[in-house]
Amino acid sequence: MDHESSTMRRVTSARSQLILNEPFFGVLSLKLKVRERDDIKTAQTDGTHLDFNAKFVDKLTDMELQGLIAHEVMHCVSHHMTRRQEREPMQWNIACDHAINLFLLDTGFILPDGGVHDEQYRDMTAEAIYEHLDENSKSCPWGHVVDAGEGALDADSGSGLEVSWDLAVQQAAEVAKAAGKLPGGMDRLIDKLQKAQIDFRQHLWPFFTGNSKNDFTWRRPHRAYISEDEYFPSMYDEAPGTYVVAMDTSGSTSDMVHKFLSEIVAIHEELRPERMVFIQCDTQVDEGRIVDVTSDEELTSDILNVGGGGGTLFQPIFDWVEQNDVDPEGMVFFTDLYPCDEFPPEPHYPVLWVSTEADQTAPWGKTTYLLH
Repeated sequence: MDHESSTMRRVTSARSQLILNEPFFGVLSLKLKVRERDDIKTAQTDGTHLDFNAKFVDKLTDMELQGLIAHEVMHCVSHHMTRRQEREPMQWNIACDHAINLFLLDTGFILPDGGVHDEQYRDMTAEAIYEHLDENSKSCPWGHVVDAGEGALDADSGSGLEVSWDLAVQQAAEVAKAAGKLPGGMDRLIDKLQKAQIDFRQHLWPFFTGNSKNDFTWRRPHRAYISEDEYFPSMYDEAPGTYVVAMDTSGSTSDMVHKFLSEIVAIHEELRPERMVFIQCDTQVDEGRIVDVTSDEELTSDILNVGGGGGTLFQPIFDWVEQNDVDPEGMVFFTDLYPCDEFPPEPHYPVLWVSTEADQTAPWGKTTYLLH
Protein backbone atom coordinates (compact mmCIF):
# COMPACT_ATOMS: atom_id res chain seq x y z
CA MET A 1 0.00 0.00 0.00
CA ASP A 2 1.55 3.33 -0.99
CA HIS A 3 2.10 6.28 1.34
CA GLU A 4 -0.85 8.32 0.08
CA SER A 5 -3.44 5.58 0.46
CA SER A 6 -2.27 4.69 3.99
CA THR A 7 -2.67 8.30 5.09
CA MET A 8 -6.07 8.53 3.47
CA ARG A 9 -7.05 5.35 5.28
CA ARG A 10 -6.07 6.97 8.60
CA VAL A 11 -8.30 9.95 7.82
CA THR A 12 -11.18 7.63 6.89
CA SER A 13 -10.67 5.63 10.08
CA ALA A 14 -10.63 8.82 12.15
CA ARG A 15 -13.97 9.86 10.67
CA SER A 16 -15.40 6.44 11.50
CA GLN A 17 -14.26 6.78 15.10
CA LEU A 18 -15.87 10.20 15.29
CA ILE A 19 -19.18 8.75 14.10
CA LEU A 20 -19.04 6.24 16.94
CA ASN A 21 -17.70 8.49 19.70
CA GLU A 22 -18.75 12.01 18.67
CA PRO A 23 -21.53 11.51 16.11
CA PHE A 24 -22.29 15.21 15.76
CA PHE A 25 -18.81 15.84 14.36
CA GLY A 26 -18.54 12.46 12.63
CA VAL A 27 -21.76 12.85 10.64
CA LEU A 28 -20.81 16.37 9.59
CA SER A 29 -17.31 15.29 8.57
CA LEU A 30 -18.91 13.06 5.92
CA LYS A 31 -20.20 16.20 4.22
CA LEU A 32 -16.62 17.17 3.32
CA LYS A 33 -14.83 15.60 0.36
CA VAL A 34 -11.41 14.47 1.57
CA ARG A 35 -8.42 15.32 -0.62
CA GLU A 36 -4.70 14.79 -0.12
CA ARG A 37 -2.65 17.77 -1.28
CA ASP A 38 1.06 18.45 -1.15
CA ASP A 39 0.67 22.15 -1.98
CA ILE A 40 -0.61 22.97 1.53
CA LYS A 41 1.37 22.59 4.74
CA THR A 42 -1.22 21.21 7.16
CA ALA A 43 -4.99 21.01 6.56
CA GLN A 44 -7.79 23.29 5.45
CA THR A 45 -11.44 23.47 4.47
CA ASP A 46 -13.48 25.67 2.14
CA GLY A 47 -16.78 24.26 3.31
CA THR A 48 -16.83 21.66 0.55
CA HIS A 49 -13.49 19.88 0.93
CA LEU A 50 -11.28 18.66 3.75
CA ASP A 51 -7.76 18.99 2.38
CA PHE A 52 -4.68 17.67 4.17
CA ASN A 53 -0.97 17.29 3.73
CA ALA A 54 0.04 13.65 4.26
CA LYS A 55 3.34 14.48 5.96
CA PHE A 56 1.53 16.63 8.50
CA VAL A 57 -1.18 14.04 9.18
CA ASP A 58 1.39 11.27 9.62
CA LYS A 59 2.89 13.16 12.57
CA LEU A 60 -0.43 13.26 14.44
CA THR A 61 -1.73 10.72 16.91
CA ASP A 62 -5.12 9.18 16.18
CA MET A 63 -6.76 11.41 18.80
CA GLU A 64 -5.09 14.54 17.40
CA LEU A 65 -6.30 13.60 13.93
CA GLN A 66 -9.86 13.32 15.21
CA GLY A 67 -9.43 16.71 16.86
CA LEU A 68 -8.15 18.19 13.60
CA ILE A 69 -11.18 16.90 11.68
CA ALA A 70 -13.56 18.23 14.35
CA HIS A 71 -11.75 21.57 14.12
CA GLU A 72 -12.34 21.82 10.37
CA VAL A 73 -15.96 20.77 10.83
CA MET A 74 -16.47 23.59 13.35
CA HIS A 75 -15.16 26.11 10.82
CA CYS A 76 -17.97 24.97 8.52
CA VAL A 77 -20.61 24.91 11.26
CA SER A 78 -19.62 28.51 12.05
CA HIS A 79 -19.68 29.57 8.36
CA HIS A 80 -16.13 30.87 8.66
CA MET A 81 -15.56 30.12 4.96
CA THR A 82 -18.18 32.73 3.95
CA ARG A 83 -17.79 35.46 6.59
CA ARG A 84 -14.30 36.87 6.03
CA GLN A 85 -15.31 39.76 3.73
CA GLU A 86 -12.33 42.17 3.42
CA ARG A 87 -10.51 40.99 6.53
CA GLU A 88 -6.84 39.96 6.32
CA PRO A 89 -6.87 36.18 5.71
CA MET A 90 -4.29 35.03 8.27
CA GLN A 91 -5.63 37.24 11.05
CA TRP A 92 -9.14 35.99 10.18
CA ASN A 93 -7.88 32.41 10.51
CA ILE A 94 -6.44 33.15 13.93
CA ALA A 95 -9.68 34.77 15.07
CA CYS A 96 -11.71 31.81 13.79
CA ASP A 97 -9.44 29.34 15.60
CA HIS A 98 -9.85 31.24 18.86
CA ALA A 99 -13.63 31.16 18.35
CA ILE A 100 -13.81 27.35 18.12
CA ASN A 101 -10.82 25.78 19.90
CA LEU A 102 -11.94 26.47 23.47
CA PHE A 103 -15.24 24.76 22.73
CA LEU A 104 -13.49 21.75 21.22
CA LEU A 105 -11.17 21.45 24.22
CA ASP A 106 -14.15 21.74 26.58
CA THR A 107 -15.83 18.94 24.63
CA GLY A 108 -12.84 16.71 25.28
CA PHE A 109 -11.00 16.76 21.98
CA ILE A 110 -7.22 16.57 21.85
CA LEU A 111 -5.91 19.10 19.35
CA PRO A 112 -2.54 19.12 17.58
CA ASP A 113 0.18 21.08 19.34
CA GLY A 114 0.25 24.84 18.93
CA GLY A 115 -3.44 25.50 18.41
CA VAL A 116 -4.48 28.98 19.53
CA HIS A 117 -6.98 29.29 22.36
CA ASP A 118 -7.31 32.09 24.89
CA GLU A 119 -9.84 32.29 27.71
CA GLN A 120 -10.36 36.01 27.14
CA TYR A 121 -12.08 35.18 23.83
CA ARG A 122 -14.55 32.66 25.23
CA ASP A 123 -18.06 32.99 23.73
CA MET A 124 -16.94 35.74 21.33
CA THR A 125 -17.57 35.60 17.59
CA ALA A 126 -14.68 35.51 15.14
CA GLU A 127 -15.56 39.05 14.02
CA ALA A 128 -15.26 40.40 17.56
CA ILE A 129 -12.04 38.50 18.22
CA TYR A 130 -10.56 39.80 14.95
CA GLU A 131 -10.93 43.37 16.23
CA HIS A 132 -8.97 42.50 19.37
CA LEU A 133 -6.06 40.96 17.48
CA ASP A 134 -3.17 42.92 16.02
CA GLU A 135 -0.87 42.32 13.09
CA ASN A 136 1.73 40.84 15.43
CA SER A 137 -0.55 37.97 16.42
CA LYS A 138 1.13 34.63 15.85
CA SER A 139 0.20 32.65 12.78
CA CYS A 140 -2.17 29.70 12.63
CA PRO A 141 -0.06 26.53 13.03
CA TRP A 142 -2.61 24.18 11.39
CA GLY A 143 -6.22 23.74 10.36
CA HIS A 144 -6.92 26.71 8.12
CA VAL A 145 -10.21 27.89 6.68
CA VAL A 146 -10.24 29.41 3.19
CA ASP A 147 -12.99 31.27 1.39
CA ALA A 148 -15.78 29.14 -0.04
CA GLY A 149 -14.98 27.91 -3.52
CA GLU A 150 -11.29 28.81 -3.39
CA GLY A 151 -9.57 26.38 -5.73
CA ALA A 152 -12.73 24.29 -6.03
CA LEU A 153 -14.88 24.70 -9.13
CA ASP A 154 -17.64 22.54 -7.73
CA ALA A 155 -18.07 24.48 -4.47
CA ASP A 156 -21.53 25.87 -3.77
CA SER A 157 -22.24 29.58 -3.74
CA GLY A 158 -21.71 31.24 -0.37
CA SER A 159 -25.37 31.55 0.57
CA GLY A 160 -26.24 28.09 -0.72
CA LEU A 161 -23.33 26.59 1.18
CA GLU A 162 -24.47 28.22 4.43
CA VAL A 163 -28.01 26.90 4.05
CA SER A 164 -26.66 23.45 3.24
CA TRP A 165 -24.52 23.41 6.38
CA ASP A 166 -27.36 24.74 8.56
CA LEU A 167 -29.54 21.83 7.49
CA ALA A 168 -26.72 19.36 8.02
CA VAL A 169 -26.04 20.75 11.50
CA GLN A 170 -29.66 20.25 12.52
CA GLN A 171 -29.65 16.68 11.22
CA ALA A 172 -26.34 15.86 12.91
CA ALA A 173 -27.60 17.26 16.19
CA GLU A 174 -30.65 15.02 16.01
CA VAL A 175 -28.47 11.98 15.33
CA ALA A 176 -26.21 12.85 18.27
CA LYS A 177 -29.19 13.44 20.57
CA ALA A 178 -30.70 10.08 19.63
CA ALA A 179 -27.41 8.42 20.55
CA GLY A 180 -27.22 10.42 23.79
CA LYS A 181 -23.92 11.92 22.64
CA LEU A 182 -24.63 15.55 21.79
CA PRO A 183 -21.81 17.55 23.44
CA GLY A 184 -22.81 19.70 26.38
CA GLY A 185 -23.53 23.26 25.34
CA MET A 186 -23.91 22.34 21.67
CA ASP A 187 -27.59 23.32 21.57
CA ARG A 188 -26.72 26.77 22.88
CA LEU A 189 -23.80 27.09 20.49
CA ILE A 190 -25.90 26.09 17.48
CA ASP A 191 -28.56 28.62 18.47
CA LYS A 192 -25.89 31.30 18.84
CA LEU A 193 -24.28 30.53 15.49
CA GLN A 194 -27.57 30.49 13.64
CA LYS A 195 -28.66 33.77 15.19
CA ALA A 196 -25.60 35.33 13.60
CA GLN A 197 -26.83 34.23 10.17
CA ILE A 198 -30.43 35.49 10.47
CA ASP A 199 -31.18 38.18 7.93
CA PHE A 200 -32.47 41.05 10.03
CA ARG A 201 -34.59 42.31 7.14
CA GLN A 202 -37.26 39.75 7.97
CA HIS A 203 -37.77 41.77 11.17
CA LEU A 204 -36.89 45.22 9.85
CA TRP A 205 -39.43 45.50 7.07
CA PRO A 206 -42.42 44.39 9.20
CA PHE A 207 -41.22 46.82 11.88
CA PHE A 208 -41.72 49.70 9.46
CA THR A 209 -44.74 48.42 7.58
CA GLY A 210 -46.69 46.68 10.31
CA ASN A 211 -49.37 49.36 10.39
CA SER A 212 -51.76 49.04 7.49
CA LYS A 213 -54.06 51.74 6.22
CA ASN A 214 -56.94 50.18 8.14
CA ASP A 215 -55.22 50.64 11.50
CA PHE A 216 -56.29 53.41 13.83
CA THR A 217 -54.03 55.22 16.26
CA TRP A 218 -54.70 57.63 19.15
CA ARG A 219 -51.12 58.87 18.97
CA ARG A 220 -52.06 60.81 15.83
CA PRO A 221 -55.41 62.50 16.53
CA HIS A 222 -57.52 63.33 13.51
CA ARG A 223 -56.59 66.94 12.66
CA ALA A 224 -60.10 67.89 11.56
CA TYR A 225 -61.34 67.62 15.15
CA ILE A 226 -58.43 69.03 17.13
CA SER A 227 -59.82 72.60 17.08
CA GLU A 228 -63.07 71.42 18.67
CA ASP A 229 -61.22 69.82 21.58
CA GLU A 230 -62.47 66.47 20.45
CA TYR A 231 -59.98 63.79 19.62
CA PHE A 232 -60.72 60.96 17.23
CA PRO A 233 -58.26 58.33 16.09
CA SER A 234 -56.68 58.79 12.70
CA MET A 235 -55.73 56.22 10.10
CA TYR A 236 -52.13 55.46 9.32
CA ASP A 237 -50.95 56.33 5.86
CA GLU A 238 -49.44 53.60 3.75
CA ALA A 239 -45.98 55.14 4.15
CA PRO A 240 -44.27 54.81 7.55
CA GLY A 241 -44.30 57.94 9.71
CA THR A 242 -41.36 59.39 11.63
CA TYR A 243 -38.56 56.98 12.49
CA VAL A 244 -35.25 57.45 14.20
CA VAL A 245 -32.34 55.40 12.84
CA ALA A 246 -29.50 55.33 15.33
CA MET A 247 -25.99 54.07 14.65
CA ASP A 248 -23.39 53.03 17.20
CA THR A 249 -20.11 54.57 16.00
CA SER A 250 -17.91 53.24 18.80
CA GLY A 251 -14.55 51.73 17.90
CA SER A 252 -15.84 48.16 18.08
CA THR A 253 -18.26 48.72 15.16
CA SER A 254 -15.73 50.25 12.76
CA ASP A 255 -15.63 47.22 10.46
CA MET A 256 -19.42 47.22 10.09
CA VAL A 257 -19.97 50.90 9.37
CA HIS A 258 -20.16 50.38 5.60
CA LYS A 259 -22.79 47.67 6.11
CA PHE A 260 -24.78 49.87 8.50
CA LEU A 261 -24.78 52.76 6.02
CA SER A 262 -25.89 50.65 3.06
CA GLU A 263 -28.82 49.29 5.07
CA ILE A 264 -29.79 52.75 6.28
CA VAL A 265 -29.84 54.08 2.72
CA ALA A 266 -31.92 51.04 1.70
CA ILE A 267 -34.44 51.78 4.45
CA HIS A 268 -34.97 55.25 3.06
CA GLU A 269 -35.06 54.22 -0.59
CA GLU A 270 -37.33 51.21 -0.24
CA LEU A 271 -39.66 52.26 2.58
CA ARG A 272 -39.71 56.04 2.25
CA PRO A 273 -40.75 56.96 5.80
CA GLU A 274 -42.38 60.40 6.04
CA ARG A 275 -39.41 61.50 8.12
CA MET A 276 -36.22 59.72 9.03
CA VAL A 277 -33.79 61.13 11.59
CA PHE A 278 -30.32 59.60 11.43
CA ILE A 279 -28.29 59.95 14.64
CA GLN A 280 -24.75 58.80 15.40
CA CYS A 281 -23.42 58.18 18.87
CA ASP A 282 -20.41 56.68 20.63
CA THR A 283 -20.32 58.12 24.17
CA GLN A 284 -22.26 61.18 22.99
CA VAL A 285 -24.49 62.23 20.13
CA ASP A 286 -22.58 63.74 17.22
CA GLU A 287 -24.71 66.86 16.77
CA GLY A 288 -22.85 67.94 13.65
CA ARG A 289 -23.67 64.75 11.77
CA ILE A 290 -27.41 64.43 12.39
CA VAL A 291 -29.33 63.97 9.12
CA ASP A 292 -33.07 64.69 9.00
CA VAL A 293 -34.72 63.74 5.71
CA THR A 294 -38.26 63.50 4.41
CA SER A 295 -39.64 60.86 2.08
CA ASP A 296 -39.17 62.97 -1.07
CA GLU A 297 -35.53 63.82 -0.35
CA GLU A 298 -32.65 61.73 -1.59
CA LEU A 299 -30.26 60.01 0.77
CA THR A 300 -26.88 58.51 -0.07
CA SER A 301 -24.13 57.06 2.08
CA ASP A 302 -22.00 60.10 1.21
CA ILE A 303 -24.45 62.31 3.09
CA LEU A 304 -24.16 60.06 6.15
CA ASN A 305 -20.72 61.28 7.14
CA VAL A 306 -19.47 59.04 9.93
CA GLY A 307 -17.51 60.12 12.98
CA GLY A 308 -17.14 58.46 16.36
CA GLY A 309 -14.60 55.82 17.24
CA GLY A 310 -14.82 56.14 21.03
CA GLY A 311 -16.62 54.11 23.67
CA THR A 312 -20.25 53.00 23.79
CA LEU A 313 -23.26 54.63 25.47
CA PHE A 314 -26.90 54.23 24.43
CA GLN A 315 -28.54 56.77 26.75
CA PRO A 316 -27.51 59.93 24.81
CA ILE A 317 -29.51 58.85 21.74
CA PHE A 318 -32.74 58.54 23.69
CA ASP A 319 -32.05 61.77 25.59
CA TRP A 320 -31.56 63.61 22.30
CA VAL A 321 -34.83 62.30 20.87
CA GLU A 322 -36.74 63.49 23.95
CA GLN A 323 -35.00 66.84 24.24
CA ASN A 324 -35.61 67.67 20.59
CA ASP A 325 -39.32 66.77 20.68
CA VAL A 326 -39.03 63.98 18.15
CA ASP A 327 -41.97 61.64 18.66
CA PRO A 328 -41.08 58.65 16.48
CA GLU A 329 -43.20 55.71 15.50
CA GLY A 330 -40.13 53.64 16.32
CA MET A 331 -36.35 53.50 16.41
CA VAL A 332 -33.93 51.17 14.65
CA PHE A 333 -30.57 50.99 16.43
CA PHE A 334 -27.57 49.53 14.55
CA THR A 335 -24.97 48.36 17.07
CA ASP A 336 -22.89 45.45 18.32
CA LEU A 337 -24.45 45.87 21.80
CA TYR A 338 -20.90 45.65 23.09
CA PRO A 339 -19.31 46.43 25.50
CA CYS A 340 -21.97 48.67 27.06
CA ASP A 341 -24.36 46.96 29.48
CA GLU A 342 -26.08 50.14 30.68
CA PHE A 343 -29.42 50.63 28.99
CA PRO A 344 -31.83 53.55 29.49
CA PRO A 345 -35.43 52.96 30.56
CA GLU A 346 -37.60 51.57 27.77
CA PRO A 347 -39.23 54.44 25.82
CA HIS A 348 -42.90 54.60 24.83
CA TYR A 349 -42.03 53.83 21.19
CA PRO A 350 -40.82 50.42 19.92
CA VAL A 351 -37.10 49.85 19.39
CA LEU A 352 -35.52 47.31 17.05
CA TRP A 353 -31.91 46.57 17.98
CA VAL A 354 -29.91 45.34 14.98
CA SER A 355 -26.89 43.64 16.52
CA THR A 356 -23.78 42.32 14.81
CA GLU A 357 -23.04 40.02 17.74
CA ALA A 358 -25.11 36.88 18.20
CA ASP A 359 -24.20 36.56 21.87
CA GLN A 360 -25.60 39.99 22.74
CA THR A 361 -29.27 40.75 23.41
CA ALA A 362 -30.87 43.99 24.56
CA PRO A 363 -32.91 43.77 27.80
CA TRP A 364 -35.97 45.31 26.14
CA GLY A 365 -37.24 45.98 22.65
CA LYS A 366 -36.64 43.40 19.93
CA THR A 367 -33.15 42.23 19.05
CA THR A 368 -32.35 40.89 15.62
CA TYR A 369 -29.03 40.14 13.96
CA LEU A 370 -27.22 41.51 10.95
CA LEU A 371 -25.63 39.13 8.47
CA HIS A 372 -21.85 39.37 8.49
